[in-house]
Amino acid sequence: MTGELEVKNMDMKPGSTLKITGSIADGTD
Repeated sequence: MTGELEVKNMDMKPGSTLKITGSIADGTD
């Protein structure tokens, strides 16, 4: 559940979106 919050916080920073996608993909996998 923390992932969602992190995504919102990271989404504010440019470039972090790539890291978020990687983290989510790794977690969903």
